[in-house]
Amino acid sequence: MVAKEMEQPKIANPEREAQSFFNENLSFTRFGQITSENERLKHTIAKCNLNRDDLVKLRAKVITDLKNDILRSKYSYQRDQNKQEYDNRILDIFQAQIGKIIVNEAYTALRRFLVAERQAVISAAE
Repeated sequence: MVAKEMEQPKIANPEREAQSFFNENLSFTRFGQITSENERLKHTIAKCNLNRDDLVKLRAKVITDLKNDILRSKYSYQRDQNKQEYDNRILDIFQAQIGKIIVNEAYTALRRFLVAERQAVISAAE
C-alpha cells in the first residue's frame, strides 16, 4: 500500500505559514500591486482579491509618499557637497515613512518588502 501525500491547501494562510515564506515570495510593484511567482500565493492573491482597486490605491499612496519624501530631500541637500549627510537624511526619511506604516497593521507585508528592498526603493526614487 502506497502512502498518500497530504493534500496541500491552495490558499496560503498567514496564521499557518512561516513569515519567511511570505517575505521570500511576495513583492509589490511601484503602483501598489502585490505579486508573486509562487503558485499558491498567486492563487491567494486572486481568490482574496488582494489587488482590488482600494487596496492598490492605498499601497500606491504609501510608496508614492516615500518616493516624494526622498525626492524632496534630494533637492534640499547637495549630494556632492556632503554625501554622508545626504545618505543619513535619506535613511532618516525612509525610516520615518516605515514608522508611519508600522502604525497601520494593514501594511505589514508592504513594510517588510520596503525594508528588505530599501536600497532599491531609494535608488528608484532618486
